[in-house]
Amino acid sequence: MNAKALDFKKKINKLKRKTSPLKITRFFVQLIFLYFFSGFFTLAFTGFKSTLMRMTKEDFSLANSFTFVAAFATVVVLSFLAGRIFCGWLCAFGTFNDFLYFVGRKIFKKKLKISEKLDKRLKYLKYIILVGIIIFIWFMNLSPQSNMNPWDAFAQIPQAKTMITQIPIAFIVLAFIAVGAMFIERFFCRYLCPLGAVLAITSKFKIMKISKPSAQCGKCTMCTHNCPMGINLSKVEVVDSGECISCFKCVDTCHRSNPQVVAFGKLNFRWYATAIAAVLIFGLMFWGKKFVKPETKFANKVATAQIAEADEDIYTDGVYTGIGKGFRPNLKVEVKILKGKIADIKVISHDETKGYYEQAFDIVPKEIIAAQSVEVDTVSGATKSSNGIKSAVGDALNKARKKGTKRKTSENKAQETTEQSSEENKTAQTTDVSMDKNVKFKDGVYTGVGTGYQPGLTVSVTIKDGKITDIKIVSSNETAGFKEKAFAVVPKEIIAAQSTSVDAVSGATFSSRGVMAAVKNALQKAIVSGELPADANATSSTSANTNTAASTTPSEDSTKVNDTNLKYKDGVYEGIGQGFGKNLKVSVTVSGGKIAAISILSHNETKGFYEKPFEMVPKEIIQKQSTNVDAVSGATYSSRGVMAAVRNALSNAVVSGVMPADTTPATSAPVENTTPSNGDSSNSNNQSGNNTTPSNSTNATNNSNPTNSSVLYKDGEYTGVGRGFSPNLKVLVTVKDGKIAEVKVLEHDETEGFYEKAFSTVPKEIIEKQSTSVDTVSGATRSSKGIIEAVNNALKDATVTSNNNENNGGSSNNTGSGTTTPGEGNNTNPGNTTTNPGGNGTTEPGNQNNNGIEINKNAHLYKDGIYTGIGKGRRSNLIVDVTIKDNKITNINPIYYREDREYFKNAMDPMAQKIITAQSTEVDAVSGATQTSDGIKQAVNNALDKAVYKDGTFAGAARGYNRKDIINVNVTVKEGKLTNIDLVSQGETPQYFEKVWPVIPNEIIKAQTTFVDTISGATRSSNGVINAVKTALAQDQSMGEVSTYPSQEQTIAPFRDGIYKGTATGYKENLNVSVTVKDNKIIKIDLGDNQETQKYFSKAWPVVPNSIIDKQSASVDTVSGATRSSLGIINAVKDALRQSKLALTADPVAPYKDGTYRGIGKGYKDGLNLDVTVKDNKIVSIDLKENNETQKYFEKAWKPVSGSILEKQSTKVDTISGATRSSNGIIDAVKDALRKAHDATLN
Repeated sequence: MNAKALDFKKKINKLKRKTSPLKITRFFVQLIFLYFFSGFFTLAFTGFKSTLMRMTKEDFSLANSFTFVAAFATVVVLSFLAGRIFCGWLCAFGTFNDFLYFVGRKIFKKKLKISEKLDKRLKYLKYIILVGIIIFIWFMNLSPQSNMNPWDAFAQIPQAKTMITQIPIAFIVLAFIAVGAMFIERFFCRYLCPLGAVLAITSKFKIMKISKPSAQCGKCTMCTHNCPMGINLSKVEVVDSGECISCFKCVDTCHRSNPQVVAFGKLNFRWYATAIAAVLIFGLMFWGKKFVKPETKFANKVATAQIAEADEDIYTDGVYTGIGKGFRPNLKVEVKILKGKIADIKVISHDETKGYYEQAFDIVPKEIIAAQSVEVDTVSGATKSSNGIKSAVGDALNKARKKGTKRKTSENKAQETTEQSSEENKTAQTTDVSMDKNVKFKDGVYTGVGTGYQPGLTVSVTIKDGKITDIKIVSSNETAGFKEKAFAVVPKEIIAAQSTSVDAVSGATFSSRGVMAAVKNALQKAIVSGELPADANATSSTSANTNTAASTTPSEDSTKVNDTNLKYKDGVYEGIGQGFGKNLKVSVTVSGGKIAAISILSHNETKGFYEKPFEMVPKEIIQKQSTNVDAVSGATYSSRGVMAAVRNALSNAVVSGVMPADTTPATSAPVENTTPSNGDSSNSNNQSGNNTTPSNSTNATNNSNPTNSSVLYKDGEYTGVGRGFSPNLKVLVTVKDGKIAEVKVLEHDETEGFYEKAFSTVPKEIIEKQSTSVDTVSGATRSSKGIIEAVNNALKDATVTSNNNENNGGSSNNTGSGTTTPGEGNNTNPGNTTTNPGGNGTTEPGNQNNNGIEINKNAHLYKDGIYTGIGKGRRSNLIVDVTIKDNKITNINPIYYREDREYFKNAMDPMAQKIITAQSTEVDAVSGATQTSDGIKQAVNNALDKAVYKDGTFAGAARGYNRKDIINVNVTVKEGKLTNIDLVSQGETPQYFEKVWPVIPNEIIKAQTTFVDTISGATRSSNGVINAVKTALAQDQSMGEVSTYPSQEQTIAPFRDGIYKGTATGYKENLNVSVTVKDNKIIKIDLGDNQETQKYFSKAWPVVPNSIIDKQSASVDTVSGATRSSLGIINAVKDALRQSKLALTADPVAPYKDGTYRGIGKGYKDGLNLDVTVKDNKIVSIDLKENNETQKYFEKAWKPVSGSILEKQSTKVDTISGATRSSNGIIDAVKDALRKAHDATLN
């Protein structure tokens, strides 16, 4: 045999030793238990605790502790059978130690040797730790204030970034163990493990041992060298040490095959016999409940005695929902009370850590039921989850508690915890924008805006593989010193939880909530299917001193109506109501004049909440023969949605009496469709002559001007465009014999896999009902709405008349809050329904307010700001920014397009000028560029839709002639129009104010603008009213978010010197540049990371940046053949210039260059100059050079403000009362000087 063959044989033999069947099997067993049963260690140790504590208290109950006792019994039985085989094969923490030691050996090469004497002494540590836990923590209840449990930290390793601040000491202990494990094999198992100490004792009695006859043993000591527990095996005949973890390394490594596994010292067993026994016993633990009756007589007696102690007079029977905080907020439970006792506890939803929460969820509810109290022990290793369940149950019990009952003294402590947890969850719910698990997101980078302590908090959210992978703070106006905490923690927690329902950072609550809101706003743009639930705090923005606006929170009384004495006609009726989501549709069967059956047909409610009300509310309504029933606790909105839908259905069945209007306030978006779908309903209504149409019949704003089945159309084919998930959903509607005969989708950009449902269903329903008032398709809501909107737009050109306005003996009254429909008898539509469009003598919707004031239908009410709009050009989508100032379109700026450069330029400039001049998009297209012109108009309309004010009532105040009193008004916005201005209070001179009111408010409403003429002879009072309306409107928000693109004002000098990074989308996302600015000039543009296609990008770079530098402007032409890359470069430079612009007003920061710098500020007047001397990054002196201030006030401010700045070494100081402007002038001047000192350090 040659040398090569011998060398190969040696390598094969070496590989065989490294990859023996035993090693491979043990490796896979450890891997399986690490992944699937990582919490088994804490489960077993908790079983030991539970068994020990219950037995010492003489209240042991196997029924209440079966899982934990079974886990503990499993490891004990295994130890009797094969020693500490649990430690060597099954324990996830032991596997963690093995992995760290493997890594340590690879890095540090050498094994750390510990003397046999020291090793023996250190092994007693685990017994000391075990005794300490039993005596001090379990029996004396002296738990440390901070969580020190390394197993909790081990469980949170995947979320370490967010959890390290929650349990820092536990992570420090885990880090200590990790360092030890890298140098000493099985460091934790040898010296620190308390469960190992228990098993070391029980394994002394093990049946299977390792026999190692010394007569057959050589002098290699391989067994001792490879023993992970440091046992000196070369000196023993039989391995019976309690330290042995039965890893069988000694059996596997001995080349003489001397060590053997024996039972009772006689029988020889293969290693896999132990593995089979372990699997059998472990299986018994998980499936044993099916075969073993866990109750004991003693346990039953104890449990019965404890339950008997419960006071039946404390709780009201029923099912109650409670919320607590475990490791994370929003741990929800459902508690069933039967005969005044806690009968059942179920965990409904949670975000706890998998592998650990199961222990708490299994044992704690059982113990609470047995004790009839939340005063039960927590589960070791799952303490926070245990406390979360206890606090959630306590919250539910509060709701179940009868009025006037007192808590037992023993419950006080638990109740305090419950109340505290409830308050924490209320805070969490205020910003709870948690995501429905069915929501799917499209990959990409999305920008969102929220309001923290200040408005304008902008974030960038990256979605990858449908998950939130990155969150960056783009810009904010938050307070330095506070925002940093929130900005560092909240994004990480959102990513870890994959939800915006995370805890706010203490001391930075507003900034935390702002981040959450901005992320949710970004996620709205990424939705492919599903919908994000409405914010829990999303109520109408009604001011506290507004005395005419209704509360947006529905009270229990507000939803109840008196419908018990009504008589109904037999039949099956359908109705729609609004729960937490829109379009909750029910079918109601009336038989013998009674409500006989109620079925839920379709809904968009949240899973985990709707099930109970859907089961209970219909039964209650049938039992009481009334919709006046209680809502299910924890599912109030879904309950009320069912009631409203049933009322809506029954309104078509009424033959005697009048169905009262539904008084439930709309707390989210209006119901899309409440027109009953029963084909016979109209006939039965006309026969009765006293039909009442439900009040909530307003269609969703998406389906503007929904068509009605009574409208007549002109035959022909008509096209219409709507917006689904994407813009430009185009349909062709065919009208034949005055009816909608066919609806075809011509083109669209909807998402594949979602639009198909809507495209096949919605057109059929529109044709069947001859109306666009149809249901959207669940899972394809946006595509459904896009079709409906497109059909509406198509039918606008086809409409010839409406039968609704033909007067057959009845009368038409369109001036009230309701609408009277012509026809026989007295058909009244109560509530806030819209008037019928068109007809003889009727008023178009929005043309009059409730006081009969004519509103200019062409007038628009827009909120100042810059808004982004998208339209369909000739080749693809184009994007523009529209600037609104003083309620007028002042600028239209192109952001993105794919048209030919010259072609687009020829269309853009004239179209922008026409639209601004006309203040309307109803202008002619540019000849030769019709498609691009239409795309620009569509994009501007899309932007203007976002600029419309949100509906609501808002309070405003301003001073008029009387400087000591204030004019207070309430301003109402409805359907984007200013419809009402109510006077709340004023202290003006009557003879002048009578000239102003109501002339000025009426003029404002007519013109839909605050830019109206004042009244001669009452100018100040006029301005007071106008300014009060302005302040009210300032509190309102626009329907859409403001643009995140840089405005033109932000990209022109002056700039602050420095190097600034900018990001934009070119042909692909994340095109990055660095722009160097010096002396208000762009002197250099460097390319950063990008994913552009080089073939095209090379055409644009460096042509575009050079052009920008030459022109000193980012408004340059794109390069033909590389339009998108060109626009990406331009927009990235604009983004960088915006950062430079914002830096002008940013607070100065060190480092500063030593020297004296002149700072200029404006106090009460211009020209406040001072010198600031800086040395070693500290402000040494502030010297006044010149000022034009009023000296009486300036002297008040100068010394205190300048002295405070020097003392604090910061410009964040208080102003002086009575000299505020002068104070601010001094502060601004110092800031100006410090900015110059900082800029001097720049290269």
